[in-house]
Amino acid sequence: MELRFLAKDLIPLHYRKKYQIHAIDWDGTSLHFDSDIPVPSEIHDTILHELGLETPESKDENASLKGDEALECFFSSAFQRRTTDIHFEAQEKKVCIRYRIDGHLQTVDFIRHEEYHKMIRVIKLKAGVDITENRLPQEGGFRHEAGQFDIRVSIVPSLYGEKTVLRILPIQKAYNTLQTLGMTEDQIRIVQMAVQKRSGSIIVNGPTGSGKSTTLHAVLQEIDCKAKSVLSIEDPIEIVDQKICQFQVNEALGLTYAEYLKRVLRQDPDVILLGEIRDKETARLACEASLTGHYVLSTIHTKTTADVVLRLLEMKLEPFLIADALQLIIHQRLVRKSCPYCSFEEQIPTPLQDLLQIETQKTGQGCYYCNNTGYLGRIGLFEINQISERARDFVFSFLSHADLDQCMELLNEGIRFSMKDHASTLVRNGLTTYQEVLPCL
Repeated sequence: MELRFLAKDLIPLHYRKKYQIHAIDWDGTSLHFDSDIPVPSEIHDTILHELGLETPESKDENASLKGDEALECFFSSAFQRRTTDIHFEAQEKKVCIRYRIDGHLQTVDFIRHEEYHKMIRVIKLKAGVDITENRLPQEGGFRHEAGQFDIRVSIVPSLYGEKTVLRILPIQKAYNTLQTLGMTEDQIRIVQMAVQKRSGSIIVNGPTGSGKSTTLHAVLQEIDCKAKSVLSIEDPIEIVDQKICQFQVNEALGLTYAEYLKRVLRQDPDVILLGEIRDKETARLACEASLTGHYVLSTIHTKTTADVVLRLLEMKLEPFLIADALQLIIHQRLVRKSCPYCSFEEQIPTPLQDLLQIETQKTGQGCYYCNNTGYLGRIGLFEINQISERARDFVFSFLSHADLDQCMELLNEGIRFSMKDHASTLVRNGLTTYQEVLPCL
């Protein structure tokens, strides 16, 4: 049986224009395109799937799971295990699939290249990227059918095929608070006192993936958003907050952090959440905003709280701007929590007892709930630095002496609750282990 389809009824507009497709003929075994430019085989398969048609070859392939069914199996497994990233890594003879759970990668399966090709085709279609392109990196995203997760897609060509990473972003129904993130009562009190002021800034620093954006949104929960105008500029928007107005950075259109910040300052904001300080212009605008009646929350990539000031100085920002604008610096890391279902009390090695001021800890031995890792979930490890007046005065006149060692010493005076103190508290309360906190100290 022969069928003929008009291109405008079936083919997406960008494909029709790219290949000048006018119509499609189906003879029962294959598709024939009436087009001015040859159409790649990948598009043949996509249209066959859309029409519900099968070639003799595709019938054999369908004896195994289809691409969308196989992908859904991995999604279901990943959601159940609290996975944050799914890695598809093409090797010479197979494709390795790994999940990042609680910050650590775990190998979960190996599949054939043929199965992976079917899955990546589905991923590309869902993500809205070019399914015919396999030589260049591509990025996209989609919302999972269950409606509870946004999936961010990154595809990069490698030696044996395309490496795909799917970032899983839960659509949060309830907002995190500083307490649920792991801050102590003393730390929360310091943050609450800081955000009560009309102007100033809080900078959160730490490595990539340490939860800085989550902490910023938790800080917003301490602010009366109903009585204030709160705006956020983010790239990307990972946490949707209905109480504030959020802006998505789009550098392709010239909407950078700095450009957005210049525009929103004219919209009468009280509080501005700035996803990241990346360059001198953004840093200057953020500091100036915090000095002109606005409260600014932002992040920066540095190793310690004192390094935040040094990083801003490296950006050639005037010392007086830094000294007047900076109010509070929060340094954070993420550590895994001991599994509550299989943890038992054990002795801490003697040399570490003096360091952490504790003798025992709760350690998970591995069970069904924690996938035999001994850990279940993660918690924040925080250090809070209130810039002291001595440090502020020193930074203000930094150009006249430029003594980095003394600057670091004075900045460290402002630490009210160190990373070591918080680590000891978490281990003492049975929430984590010394093995987790030691790399952060």
